[in-house]
Amino acid sequence: MKKISAIILALLICALLCACGAGENLQSQNEAQTPQEAQQSALVEDPGFIADPADYQFAIVYGGVHPYFEPYEPGAKAAAKDLGIPEPYIVSPQAWDQTEQNQVLD
Repeated sequence: MKKISAIILALLICALLCACGAGENLQSQNEAQTPQEAQQSALVEDPGFIADPADYQFAIVYGGVHPYFEPYEPGAKAAAKDLGIPEPYIVSPQAWDQTEQNQVLD
């Protein structure tokens, strides 16, 4: 019993040392960048660019007909209304067939 306790304690100490060491590295990386530089590096698009929601089309494609997916349609329409985006195109193939699903997506 003492041997198992010693092994568990040793593993716990190793895990704690690894976790504490990782925090110092992350902190030093964050200090190297100013807040503006950190924000700029996190952005994918130009911060001044605002996309028009009408430029996009959204779709929800189920794998097949199943009662699990019934709440998706009213939920998606309500979300589109709340977010101010176009209503998504909601479709489901009649069978769980990959080629039919690909045709729906195309």
